Amino acid sequence: MDKNHFICLGECEGVSGLPGVCQAPDCSHFEQKLVECNCADGDHRVVRTEPEDAVEE
Repeated sequence: MDKNHFICLGECEGVSGLPGVCQAPDCSHFEQKLVECNCADGDHRVVRTEPEDAVEE
């Protein structure tokens, strides 16, 4: 598994090498942003989460 990849947090559990949105029409996260993941083992437990509306001060 590549270290930098993007995952869907919905039930489809999609994985992409590029940022984007879920493309599975039957997933509850359809068309929602994929989340960056930096796991090396494919378990996707280490997910970088940042609030989308976070503002740097």
